[in-house]
This record gives sequence, C-alpha cells and structure tokens, in this order.
Amino acid sequence: MKSKQPCAYCGRTDTKLTKEHLWARSLHQRLQKSRADKQHSFWLSRLDKVVETEPKLRDVCDVCNNGVLSQLDAYICALWDKYFFRIHERGEFVNFSYNYDLLCRWLLKLCYNSARIHKFDDFVYPPLVPYILHASSPVVEFELFLQIVPPGFLSVSELNEMGLPDDKALRWEPDIHRIGFAQFISNDGRKKILRAIHLRSYSFFLAFFQPGTTKSEINEFISIFLLQKQEVKHISPRSDSVVLLCDGMDALEYFQGSHSKFIAG
Repeated sequence: MKSKQPCAYCGRTDTKLTKEHLWARSLHQRLQKSRADKQHSFWLSRLDKVVETEPKLRDVCDVCNNGVLSQLDAYICALWDKYFFRIHERGEFVNFSYNYDLLCRWLLKLCYNSARIHKFDDFVYPPLVPYILHASSPVVEFELFLQIVPPGFLSVSELNEMGLPDDKALRWEPDIHRIGFAQFISNDGRKKILRAIHLRSYSFFLAFFQPGTTKSEINEFISIFLLQKQEVKHISPRSDSVVLLCDGMDALEYFQGSHSKFIAG
C-alpha cells in the first residue's frame, strides 16, 4: 500500500514504505552467531530501558530499502566477514582495507537511522542523504576515525562487588555493537561531540563540522585529536587501507556508563 508520507531518503510518496532496521538484519544475525550468550537486547535512551525488540523505522520506501541501502548493508557484511567478527588482543596490528565512500555512506546511514529513532542530531543528516544514496560530493564536512579496542578486565573491587573471588580475572570482550556519542575534550579545554559506532573490536568516530568551517580548522582538529588519541587513526578518502594497533581505552572502559553515553545497543 502506497503512503503519502515521504521516504526519509528519496522523498518519494508514490512507493510503499517498508521497515528499515537500525542495524541491518544480516549484520545483526552475524553478531548473534558470534556471541556465546545469544542476547537480543537493545538499550533505548528515549525509553530509558532495555528492550528485547530491535528498533525499526517505517519511513523508508521499498526502492531505497531494497536497492542502494541494501547494497551498503552488503558491503558492511563483507567487512564483518573479513574483519569485524574478530576480537583483537592488545598489541595486535591489523591492516584494515576499505572503500572510503561505501564505508562512510553506511556509517552515515546508520547514524541517520539512529537519529530518527532517538530524535538526536537528526538535523545533521538530511543534507547528507544525496551522498548516502548516490556517493555525490557531501555538502556537510565530516571526518572519520577508527580505533581497535582491546578486551578489558574487571578490577579486584569490581570483582568483590559482584561476589567473585579476587584471583578470578573476568575478561570483558568488545563483543557487541553500539551506536551513540563520544565527547572529546582537548588539552586546552575545547569540547566536541562525535558520533561513535562500535562493531566488536572496531570503534568508528565521525566528527561533523559547522558550515563555514575552514579546511585549516578541520586539519587542526584532526591533528589535535590524533595527538591525544594516538591509538586512533584517521580514515582518509585518499587511501584505501590503514595499519591499526589494538591499544588505548579498553572495552570495559568504553562500556562503563554506556547507558548515559550511548543511545542504542
């Protein structure tokens, strides 16, 4: 049945609206197969609770959903099969190869879906829709960064709080996917909110810039961010691979307080 509500991507009203998953079903199924506990829960900040049903949208037409958006999902599933399924150990090096446009377009699609579900920063993405759909030149400046996150371990006090013996080392693996926000504070006190997308060991960060931001200002931010986050690498459109070291903040540190920092599990 056709709807008068426009598609969130192409704006058409003469096609059938379909369900768009926050996380591609094919990707989420891969995650569940890789997890021993097989949990299917999702944290939704707008409801302030964990829900068992995957968040979905009903504002995407069948042409977009079964066409270009499905192609982007297929690309990220290929990256999952090659990279994301692994849990990397601290000190491990990874040579990550990527198609910049396909990777960015999928990440932006995910952020746009999340923004419409949670009513956060949803004003950022409509100008980027032509880029998501057609890989046209993006009209909003953004930069992409990537870190490989190592497993963490609970401390003695945390073990005691859980009633576990002190000699038991409880390993906390980055074995879920999440999307939300991360706050970066530079050494001189400047703050910037970034979108964060976690796919097991792989944590992507998107930094958006206001219209009128100069290239020199953007380059300055990149330099400061990489200087303070030396485990993070800049994902450049001028390259198709980057060597990453699994280091820095671990999975437990990222997860602690995640219900206040991250808006969808």
